[in-house]
Amino acid sequence: DASARSLLTLINDVLDLSKVEAGRMEISDAPFDLAVCLQSGLASLDLTARQKGLSFRCQIDEDVPQSLLGDAGRLQQILINLVGNAVKFTDAGGRITLHCAQSDGRAEVVVTDTGRGIPRGKLESIFDPFVQVDRHLTPERQQGVGLGLAISRDLARAMSGDITVQSDAGKGATFV
Repeated sequence: DASARSLLTLINDVLDLSKVEAGRMEISDAPFDLAVCLQSGLASLDLTARQKGLSFRCQIDEDVPQSLLGDAGRLQQILINLVGNAVKFTDAGGRITLHCAQSDGRAEVVVTDTGRGIPRGKLESIFDPFVQVDRHLTPERQQGVGLGLAISRDLARAMSGDITVQSDAGKGATFV
């Protein structure tokens, strides 16, 4: 049942947020294969994007090591949220790209879309829990509760990274 799945997702998101904010989220530091992590984490979103009429492309630069050290599950959680939002907020005919590059000896992941974008004045607030920009423009069946970006940024920071965004209303968004 869709209602039960939505409730379970909400409960898990609230639990994750409270663990991260309390400093009790367990982050593993184990080797993992970047390509396998991306393929297994994003397979369903690639299908959803194609069904919606979106172009979805994933590229890993050759200089990015395939074997990384970190928490593959938490990285997948972040990427599923970022790409899922791109799919949600990009109209048919749009494009989404996920690009992995090496920057200062670290892997950098960039998710870019041609969606409706985010007004400049709201760029920082989108990382606050329960904040949703232009909720009235999102069909009810696609609405979340505004925890995904907050959890994702907290997880990235717990793994010694961060998430930044560049966007403007009507011009898509880029999350790094």
